[in-house]
Amino acid sequence: MVKKLALAYLIGGLIWMTGSDWVLQHVAPYLPLEDTSIYQIGHWKGFFFVGVTAILLNWYLHRVFSRNRQSVRKFRQLFEDNPNPMWVYDTQSLGILNVNQAALAQYGYTREEFLQMTIKDIRPEADLPALDVNI
Repeated sequence: MVKKLALAYLIGGLIWMTGSDWVLQHVAPYLPLEDTSIYQIGHWKGFFFVGVTAILLNWYLHRVFSRNRQSVRKFRQLFEDNPNPMWVYDTQSLGILNVNQAALAQYGYTREEFLQMTIKDIRPEADLPALDVNI
């Protein structure tokens, strides 16, 4: 997404710069303008481009982040309200990062106790060799 956005900005900027300069160059001889006025028009068209692209970028990023927040909210609700015990853990340390209500009810730990454990602490002793192999 970032590369596409940067590429779109680059292409749009190049088109704007060359196209608006070409138009200004070909229209200016027919307008009763002084050289300083043409310079000012060139100056203001740059401000116009930056302003319009800032507005478009803000609109686009707002849409992207809004969709992302909705997705996170749906995932969090699916995780929290799931009737099956679930937890999220760090793949390096195996420390539990989050746990849902069903896991708290089934295992009898508080959330704080759970968050101080690793997944090895909640697995039966017989499952630990298989856990080590799959990590």
